Amino acid sequence: MIKCYSGCIPCCDFCIHCVHSWLEMYENGQRKWEASEPIACTIHMDEKHKRIAQSCGYCDDFHCFREPEQRRILELFADVPNINPVPVSEIIKAIEKVSEQKNDEEEN
Repeated sequence: MIKCYSGCIPCCDFCIHCVHSWLEMYENGQRKWEASEPIACTIHMDEKHKRIAQSCGYCDDFHCFREPEQRRILELFADVPNINPVPVSEIIKAIEKVSEQKNDEEEN
């Protein structure tokens, strides 16, 4: 099980292996598709895991979709003493820094 942080509450809806159904939506006359409820799992094709997905449960293979970004943010604060709790302004700065790093990586 891979959580984004120790307090992460596993839910299939947030697992990278989750398959969602899609809803056709219309906004300002434009058709768009939005992910809906979880319906299956990409690594477990059995009925048991299908039911887990449909009930927003989780299994030992849960992998939070936020985990890579969360790890990068926590690494930015690794050298900061006594950061509990972290001020919102610092979290925003860290998120902006991670976003900048991602943009730089995509450009290279």
